[in-house]
Amino acid sequence: MQAKEAYEYLTSQNLIAYGEIIPSAVIQKLIGFTPDDGWEFLGPYLQLKEHIESQGYFCTSSDCNKGGLRILPLEDMSDRVKSIQKRLFRRQKRAYNDGERRLQ
Repeated sequence: MQAKEAYEYLTSQNLIAYGEIIPSAVIQKLIGFTPDDGWEFLGPYLQLKEHIESQGYFCTSSDCNKGGLRILPLEDMSDRVKSIQKRLFRRQKRAYNDGERRLQ
């Protein structure tokens, strides 16, 4: 099953919501492989994760069973966005300063 179809199925089952855990068994059913199958599982799993995140949710595999996904609560998402912004600003500042040094 493609990531978009899997996402639509998860939405119809009310599993796509802030703070929800998508059980490993559901993901395995959608993908057709188990985490023990290695790359055959990992490729579609990451595509599904990426598609969910493209819809505005942050996902993590921590705090859930192997092969499951946890959609972060809305409060955690704002903290996550702030930390990503800080990291990007630090990298941009470092790149700018390195460029300035090279010009001198």
